[in-house]
Amino acid sequence: MSNTRKRNNFSKAFKNVSELTDVISVVIYCVDDKTYLIAHDYNLDYHIPYVPVSTYSWKLQVQNFVKEYLGVTVEINAHLWRIIRFWKSDEEPYLLNTIFEIPICKDTKNKAKIYKLNQVSKTSWMTQEDFEQLYYSEEHMMCPDVVIHITIGHEPAANLALLKGCAIVQNYNLVEVTKEQVIENSRNHVYDNLLSGLTLTVSDITVLHNEYLKFTYPNIIMGTQGLYRFGSVVGWNDYLRITAFRGADMDGKRGITFREFLYLIYAVDPFAEFKGNALEARNRFVFKCFDLSKDDKLSPQEFTALIQSVQASRRSSDGPNISIDVEIEVTLRAMDLRPGTDVPMNTFLHIAGTSRFSYFLNVLRASNTIREYICSIRDRKALHSPPKIKSCSDNAIPRSNRQDFILSSYISRIDHGVVAETIDIDKVDGIVLRDIKRPLEKSSSADIYSVNALPQNEILRYLKYFANSENNQNEDELVKHNVVRTSERPKEKFSWGWVDIEYFIQLLIRVCENVTHIFNEEKRMLLLKSPVYIIGDIHGNFQDLCCFERNIWPLGISLLPCNLLFLGDLVDRGENGIETVAYLFAQKIRFPQSLFLIRGNHEIRSTQKQNVHYITFYKECVRRCGLELGIKLWNAVNDVFDCMPLAATVDNKVFCCHGGIPPPWVCPTIHAIQSVPTPLPNPEINGIAWELMWNDPARECQITEKVKLEMAANEGFGNNIRRSTGHIFNEKALDKFLQVNQLSFLVRAHESQKAGFQIHHNWKMLTVFSSSFYSSQYNKAACALIQSNGKIKVVQLTTDEYHPEKIRDSRKHD
Repeated sequence: MSNTRKRNNFSKAFKNVSELTDVISVVIYCVDDKTYLIAHDYNLDYHIPYVPVSTYSWKLQVQNFVKEYLGVTVEINAHLWRIIRFWKSDEEPYLLNTIFEIPICKDTKNKAKIYKLNQVSKTSWMTQEDFEQLYYSEEHMMCPDVVIHITIGHEPAANLALLKGCAIVQNYNLVEVTKEQVIENSRNHVYDNLLSGLTLTVSDITVLHNEYLKFTYPNIIMGTQGLYRFGSVVGWNDYLRITAFRGADMDGKRGITFREFLYLIYAVDPFAEFKGNALEARNRFVFKCFDLSKDDKLSPQEFTALIQSVQASRRSSDGPNISIDVEIEVTLRAMDLRPGTDVPMNTFLHIAGTSRFSYFLNVLRASNTIREYICSIRDRKALHSPPKIKSCSDNAIPRSNRQDFILSSYISRIDHGVVAETIDIDKVDGIVLRDIKRPLEKSSSADIYSVNALPQNEILRYLKYFANSENNQNEDELVKHNVVRTSERPKEKFSWGWVDIEYFIQLLIRVCENVTHIFNEEKRMLLLKSPVYIIGDIHGNFQDLCCFERNIWPLGISLLPCNLLFLGDLVDRGENGIETVAYLFAQKIRFPQSLFLIRGNHEIRSTQKQNVHYITFYKECVRRCGLELGIKLWNAVNDVFDCMPLAATVDNKVFCCHGGIPPPWVCPTIHAIQSVPTPLPNPEINGIAWELMWNDPARECQITEKVKLEMAANEGFGNNIRRSTGHIFNEKALDKFLQVNQLSFLVRAHESQKAGFQIHHNWKMLTVFSSSFYSSQYNKAACALIQSNGKIKVVQLTTDEYHPEKIRDSRKHD
């Protein structure tokens, strides 16, 4: 009997979406004492027993169910009670939960020997009073679907109102959860405004709906246990799971529909940003989370719990820490309320929507964005394996010696390593620098490619081999190290030929460990001295990195009379992110006081694991190194990224970052950047880091009348709709930032430019982009040189020789 029960999988919780299948649910009730048989285990709320559909007919399977479940053989009179049809996705069929009613007499009930479901479940005969006691208890252990489908002494359609908005009910016996109920964006509910805080595609929502089914099916409404299991998988703590459940349960039905599940996900996501109506909706959600009595008022005890949560989530930018009693008093005074009085919802919403109390937005935030979880699901499906979710110069320049910096009105043309010509910057579209045709093996000093066996030098020696075409001397050198299989086929430039790169990858992992110690010692905002070359996004374009080497430091970094500063986005989109980070990390170890790297938005795990059409660094590592070694390398490199600085100043007058300036309510002055913790594996939880990586200058085409009003109300900042996170900022915001921090200029990267650079906001800001032929575009690569005389020059390079295939493709389209 035990083997049969195991094979039938009575009320088994589904562990994977792929396991979801049609089920038969059986409502067994005793007509004599009006009791129903209800099941319960540690994974599920109290529920109606069910079993997956087999090849038997429904009638025969119901008979077998009763026989094996009750342990008695009796004649049954099964009635088809209700059919529930669930939409799953466009590619997969609907799921059916077919519910049968089976009346039995008291004599049969007394003879029944109820077996534990899957050896862990409990079963109980329950009356309506038992239902109500469990359903209305604080633990919410009764699944709402039980109340919907079991109607003792009521009409068959009683309690179906609980399904309003999440299913279509025809009469009382056919219920459908359609695609429209899942995907439809507008329900005319105030919580709909939450959905503007984070951009999720229809495909993303479909993934989340399947996850909702995994933790809820065959029920329609998710109970507390379902949310507990989901929260455990995505990394939510118990406090967030329990508290957020109250806020999402809008109608007090002791469960949450899929729509409410979405509201909850948006409301707690650390990436989500809320303005206007979305801000009010988010504050309303927070209020309901602490309104245990559900009377639209917070009692003194409930309000104290809210303030305790505020203090637990307080950031350094939210102001100094104060005692809870003082904070309660200050907040109540702002609402014109006396201590010990209830706090009405509308009064709370009024003050929570002001900038002074914006820190209420930090309450009840998850540690990881749901996007990372969605990406991990797609990666698991693609790789057929469980995802592994994871959890400078120090001397400031005296202010008396500083000078303001201005952008030079001309750019430089480089020829054979020297400045050969200066050209009016207004005529840049007609000017292209001539590349220097010097063999790569002659362009770097022996000092750099030392035969020393240190891992950073080994890395550079292998990269030299990778960048060049076949060279017998180099190949023989590598043969001695047993890493090359000789072949008559000539090796092309920027390829490994017949090299087994596993040894190279192991070297790189060692380099990652060593360079992490260097970054750990650097400030979060570097304090550099001019002259400095500033290089923007590379994006795995190792060819262009070699071009910069030839033109900017042809004799090696050790002989370069300038510092080098890379503004981040070293990986993703390009094919050689591994080689790019290998080169820069190795050079950083060799020249820690000459070469500097700051972090961009692509030095983030969640960005690298997005399910996008282009090459991501995660995909590159797995594709080129295999799953096990690839993930090991990916983690090692990202551990380095976690420690990289976030910004830099040059001569205390030029501010440099990857994305853009942070809003003053996040970062009052640039000195706050130094307080960002190291390492920072989840930068989304740190407002300063996130804004520095993601923000953009406002484009003219973006500034509608609505955006103008938003910027006017937020000190020149507006929502960055194009990126679905961060902010855009106008010239007024930049002027204030420069003035407050006694700066004169901003250099940043983050956006591709046709000419390799772009001037913004009345010549006070420069964007540099250093990866040519970016995403199949025909754009140039450029960098900036901050000179000691207060001038900033733009240097534009020609990289055509390094991309012959892309040149041919571009000519085909012309």
